[in-house]
This record gives sequence, structure tokens and C-alpha cells, in this order.
Amino acid sequence: MPLNSLPPELTVTIFELLDPFSCFDFALTCKAHWNLSNILLQKHQRLFAENRVIDARDSAYPYQNHVLWDKLKEILDNPVVGEYVREISLPSSRATYLDGNASHDFQLTAQSARLPQEDFGRYAVAGHQIEELYESANIGLTPNGSTWDEWVSKGSSEPIVVMLVHHMRYLKTFRFTDLEMSAVFMRCLCAIAVSYGASGNPALAPKLPLQHLTTVAVAHWDTEMSCDFDWCIIFCAIPSVRNFITHAMGGDDVGPSLFQPGSLPNSNVRELVFHYSRFGTSALVAILENTPFLERVSYEIASTTVDESVMPTPRQDLKALVEHVGHSLQHLVLEILDYGYEEFEDDLSQVSLRGFQKLKTLRIDWRFLWPVDMVSFSEEEKSDGGFYEEEPNANNDFDPRSLLPASLEKLYLTGSFTKEEKEEVSKIREGPSEFTPLLNNINIRDTSVRFEDEDVPGIHANPLMKYLEGQG
Repeated sequence: MPLNSLPPELTVTIFELLDPFSCFDFALTCKAHWNLSNILLQKHQRLFAENRVIDARDSAYPYQNHVLWDKLKEILDNPVVGEYVREISLPSSRATYLDGNASHDFQLTAQSARLPQEDFGRYAVAGHQIEELYESANIGLTPNGSTWDEWVSKGSSEPIVVMLVHHMRYLKTFRFTDLEMSAVFMRCLCAIAVSYGASGNPALAPKLPLQHLTTVAVAHWDTEMSCDFDWCIIFCAIPSVRNFITHAMGGDDVGPSLFQPGSLPNSNVRELVFHYSRFGTSALVAILENTPFLERVSYEIASTTVDESVMPTPRQDLKALVEHVGHSLQHLVLEILDYGYEEFEDDLSQVSLRGFQKLKTLRIDWRFLWPVDMVSFSEEEKSDGGFYEEEPNANNDFDPRSLLPASLEKLYLTGSFTKEEKEEVSKIREGPSEFTPLLNNINIRDTSVRFEDEDVPGIHANPLMKYLEGQG
């Protein structure tokens, strides 16, 4: 029997059983269906407007905005509400506990607000179902022998966030500051990623959350130190994720982790943006090892305020990029804040980028491309006010284009220059080079001047930076 010949009452019943997207698709099949579903479509439109973005920020302190707890109760009462959510934002200006005076666990007191008993029972049941879901991942959802009930009862927002993402089937964007997110939520996120892996249960895959998540942005909650680079490794292992953006991420030592080597699925991420971050090369390698399809990387090396224990080695970072994503990378930005520039003692003296097979655009601090012994071109002043004679140097004939990939089309050299340095660096424009037959756009600009219309924009002009707004 053709669908358009069904009684109107039956057709309306079918509409009511469909999810919002299927309802809209069904309504488009004919004019009669569109007319019958009009009231229901208006309801979907209203609910989408109300729930598309969950923003947990609170403009006042102590924080009394319990939007996460309230939204979870609403979704548990009516699960279809979760299907309208596309984005969640968890800035540091949010209630991390029901006690608005407590931003951290150690600030809780005996007088701190606790979860009402009627809510505790519902959350306990929902949480235990989630724990059962990830039993095969062998990752406990709570640390140090604690229980799910303990975290729920003390008013922590972490288990609330865990339950929310399990009821947001079409979530696409996750933006958050890492304040009070690493104890329960990170463990759950790791269990999700491991369950998506080859060792996971195939029958479990359709039940897993974050199936439509494409964009993740994480920022550190303080002006000093950094967020854990494990956030990047784990989120990038979620199969649907394509973009990862971070502010103030750092680290070096790759020690014990929640996940076993090889337990995470191959990443499908295409772009990484590391704003004001500071990695040791071993940390960067740990990130790159599982991103075989990476096309774009932007990395702004931060000062020691992010991680004073880390000494970046940018030339080694470049070598790692060539080795791990040289087959796929098309766009690379690698710069350092001038006020944070350091002499990288343990770095390579020179690195070749010839191994990049598809790299078309490169924006790089000129000091990373020239050999170490040529970074300063200025003459040395004598104590009597004169100058030493510059000795003949075989490197005077050095052409940096011999280190660039043959696929390169646009090059931006940035950084601070003395007059002599800029004159020497500008020689790269003198005539074509057989090493870079496609390179037809070379720009040399001091980083003290920012241009919005650059052909190879810096990290601040990256469109993905908008996802960090309000975080940190």
C-alpha cells in the first residue's frame, strides 16, 4: 500500500514515532505529508533552537548555574531532547560542583551542597549502566578505588557530563576547559575510544556515544601550566573526529597511560591546532603516531609558563612530522612567540623537509629552516668599537630551498630580524630554484605585524580558533 494512501491518523502516528531528522525527510516526500507534519515540525524547530547548544558558563560567583544537572534531568525525563543537542561548551566559568564556592575537589566541605536523594537514585542507575557498557575495555570509570556513587553524591559535574554525552546522539562539537575534567570524564572518554578499537566488541559499536562528533576544543583552566596531551591522543581516536584544537597544551614524558599501546583505533583527524602550547618531541610523536590522514597542522610554541620542564626541539618536531605524516600533510604552521624565543640546545643543527610529499603551504619561523650556525648574520663587535672581519664560510652559498619539499607552492618566513638577517634571508627570492619548481609565492614578514589577508595565515587567523572562544 502506498504511504500517501494511509489514513491521516496513521500517518501522523508514524511521524510521531520518527526522530527529528527522519520526520523532516518523511515530510518532504509529498505535499500531503508536509501539511500533516507541520505542527510537529514546528515543535522540532523550537526544541532544536532551545537545545542545539548547551553552554554551562555562569557570569556570577559563587556559581549557581546548574545547567548541566538541569539538562540531564530534562533528558532523562524525555530522552528525545538529547537528539537536538549539537554542541556543548564547558568553560572554566561554570559550576564544577553543586557547591558554587568550590571549583576544585579539595574545596568541598561538610557544608557543601549535595545531590538531592531523588536525583541520586536516577543518576546511580544511569551510571551503573554506563559502567557495564565498558566492562570489556577494562578501564574503571572512577580513579583510586572510588565509586561512581561517591562522585555523583558529592555533586561533581564530571559524572553528569559523562551521562549527558551518552544521551546526545548527534553531538558534533565539544568545547571545554580542563578544570575538574580529568578524573572521571577522561577515563570514560578513554573507555569509549578503546571500545571503538579493533579489540572492542563489534556488537557494542552502535551503542557507543560520540558517533557524530567532528570538532573538539580544549583549553587549560589556568594562566600557567598546561592541559594533558592525552586529551589530544584520546579524542583523536574517536572515529568521527576530524578537527582538534587546543590552548596551552604541553608535556614531554610519555609514561603510564589509561590505554594500552595499540588499543586505540586509527585516527581520522585531518587538522590539529596547537595554540600557545609547548611539547617535547616525544609527546608530539605520541600524537602523530596514530594520525595517518593528517592534512593540516598549526603549532605555536609557547614560553615556559606553559611547561617549564619541557625544552622544545622544533627541528626534531619537523623531522617527526616528515616521518609520520609526510605522506599526507598539506599545510603546516610552526612559529614561536618572539618574547619566548630560546636557544634550543638539544635540537638538530639542520633538518630537511624534502620528505613531505604533498605539502603546499608552509608558514615557519625562519630560524627553524636555516642551519644553527647561520642563524645570526650580524658581525661581531670588538671591544675597541671596531668589527672583526667575517671569515669566508662555505655556507654563504646555502639555499634554504634545498631543504623544502618539491610540492611547496607558498612559503611564509616569520620571526624577528636584524637588518643584516633580513637582507640575508631575502636572498631566497633571488631567482627560481630547481628544488622548488612550484614555489611562486614567498613572503618574509616580521611577526610584530599581523596581517589578516595573508595567503598563508598564522594560527590566530585559523577559522578553528573560534572554538576556543570563552574557554580557558
